[in-house]
Amino acid sequence: TSNYPFLNHFSKSYSSSITLANSTLSGNSSANSNAGGIYSYSYSSSSSVTVTNSTVSGNSSNSSGAGIYSSTSSRASSSSSTVTVINSTISGNKSLNSSGGGIYSESPSSTVTLTNSVVSGNEAKGSSAGGIYSYGSSSSVALTNSSVIGNSSNYDGGGIYSGSSSRTLSASSTITFSRSTVSGNTSLNSSGGGIYSSSSVEVTQSTVSGNSADDNGGGIYSYSSYSSS
Repeated sequence: TSNYPFLNHFSKSYSSSITLANSTLSGNSSANSNAGGIYSYSYSSSSSVTVTNSTVSGNSSNSSGAGIYSSTSSRASSSSSTVTVINSTISGNKSLNSSGGGIYSESPSSTVTLTNSVVSGNEAKGSSAGGIYSYGSSSSVALTNSSVIGNSSNYDGGGIYSGSSSRTLSASSTITFSRSTVSGNTSLNSSGGGIYSSSSVEVTQSTVSGNSADDNGGGIYSYSSYSSS
C-alpha cells in the first residue's frame, strides 16, 4: 500500500502515455488523491492509457479513478484524454470520495473505448460512475463485445457516465455499444443506474438489464441541456 498509484506518469509540457500489456495491476492505493492503479496526466497536451490482455483490480483511491485515471489540465480544444481497454478486465476498484471507480477520463476531448473487455464490481462511493466516467466538451464512451456489470455509484451513472462540460450547441456526449451488456449496475442516490449521458445513447444488438436507480432511468438516462451563443 502506498500514497501514490503504481503506474504514475505526470507531464508538464508534453503528452503523457501509459501502456499496460499482459499484466496484472492489483491491490494498490492512493491514500490522499487520485488513481490507486494507473495515473496519467498532462498539463498542456494529451493523456492516454492503453490496457491490453491485462487485469486492473482491487485498487482504491481517496478521490477519482481508482483503477485508471487519465486527465489534462489544459482547457485548449486540442487537449485530449484517451483510455483504450482491449481483452482486459477492470474490476473491484473503489473511488472512496469521488467519481470513476473503474475508469476516469477528463479533458476537453475525452474518449473511453472498450473491446472484448469487462468492467465489473467497481464503486464510486462519493460521486458518479462506478464503472466508467468520461467528461469533456466532447465526451464519448464506446463498447464492443464488452460488459459493464455490477458497478455502483453514490450519484449519477452506476455503470457508465458520459457528461459534457460545455452548454453550447457544439458540445457532445455520446455512449455507443454494440454486442455488449450493461447489467446489474446501481445509482444509489440519483439517476442512470446503468447508463447516464448528457446527450445521446446508441445501443446495437446489446442487453441492458437489471440496473437500478434511486431517481430517473434505472436502465438508461439521457438528457440534453444547452444554450446557443
